[in-house]
Amino acid sequence: MTSFLFSILLALTAAQADLPESNGNATGYATPDDALRALRADRTVSESNQDGWLIFQDRGHSAIWSFPPKEHPAFPSAVKREFLERNGAVYVQTRVQCGATKKACDQLVRDFQALNQRMSE
Repeated sequence: MTSFLFSILLALTAAQADLPESNGNATGYATPDDALRALRADRTVSESNQDGWLIFQDRGHSAIWSFPPKEHPAFPSAVKREFLERNGAVYVQTRVQCGATKKACDQLVRDFQALNQRMSE
């Protein structure tokens, strides 16, 4: 299982370079399926479906979780984006746990980096 941890504070990595992986469990769960089960069991978390992606809003932890559909190249994966305040500014910390190929996982991370960048602008 590939795990990534990155923050919007980090510079965007060149499009073709391999992205560094983090050791251990980036999302706090052993697998994306474990995260999905836990979120569904939590009555304080809301679930929605956006273009086949399962989206969970965890307002108690200022987090949004995203799970790609089965036909997505990076399936199975879990993406957790936490919104953190530091020194009066809000940052997005993104953790990705990806069970697909390195290439598909790297692209998933790049897609969320771009999404976070658009949000910050």
